Amino acid sequence: MVFVFVIMFVSSPCIEFLSNINQKMALPHFLQWMRDSEDANQKLMAVLLQMNNIWQMLFDLIFVGLLTAIVEEFMFRGCLQTIFEKWFKNKHVAIWVTAILFSAFHMEFFGFLPRLMLGAMFGYFVAWSGSVWPAVWAHFLNNGTAVVATYLYQQKTTKLNPDDQHIFNYQWYAFSFIIILFLFWVYHNIANKKPVQV
Repeated sequence: MVFVFVIMFVSSPCIEFLSNINQKMALPHFLQWMRDSEDANQKLMAVLLQMNNIWQMLFDLIFVGLLTAIVEEFMFRGCLQTIFEKWFKNKHVAIWVTAILFSAFHMEFFGFLPRLMLGAMFGYFVAWSGSVWPAVWAHFLNNGTAVVATYLYQQKTTKLNPDDQHIFNYQWYAFSFIIILFLFWVYHNIANKKPVQV
């Protein structure tokens, strides 16, 4: 579980990078409804994440963070990824097909790429550990961090806006990507009981 926490922590710059790429993508005029739909969803999420006290924050942490993570991970990684692995006879194909469906399920085109990366990461956690719980834990860390960061920003405890997608620079993006690959390699070897040689 320590590896899951560290990987999720160092993945923030990569997720921001993909989010920025996604935001710059232009949709044809006839698909403008997608942007309008996402704007409406963002307003709904802003209402849901309006937290005036710590009890509302804890409620959102459980509802948005934990319960969502459990339901989505058991549905996507626990069920669909397992089915696809049997169909395709290929672990990697199953992980990426499930990640694509996971991202599409959220119906947010402008958040598709970062959610695709998260879905793939969750998928490899499950595939290599043989358990859905590392993915649940990682998903909870992702959602829960957003809830806590939003609460702290609303309470003016921090000036760091959780909606700001320009915190890191290209050096951080590259560093994050390299560290993620290394940590996943170590995680894979540990999960498969292979000696880690550096």
